[in-house]
Amino acid sequence: MAQAEFEKDQQEEIYREFHQYVNMTVFQLEQWLQTRQSQEVGYRHEPASESVGHESGRKIITILGKKKDQLDSADYAHMRKVVWWVT
Repeated sequence: MAQAEFEKDQQEEIYREFHQYVNMTVFQLEQWLQTRQSQEVGYRHEPASESVGHESGRKIITILGKKKDQLDSADYAHMRKVVWWVT
């Protein structure tokens, strides 16, 4: 499935909202994802052993580690999904 392309103004809005709602640092998120609690909760697609939310957390870490001009359509799509889930 092809990733949606986002117009520049859409990218700006997604970027702004994502950084408004994702209020943990990379370090904090990495620490949280290592906890047993974070690994025990959430919905899992069979046969995956990792929950959807835990996988999303790993993607968020990757996104936070990129400079704005390094973000691609898949990153913006995930950022938009994160904003949708938390609002």
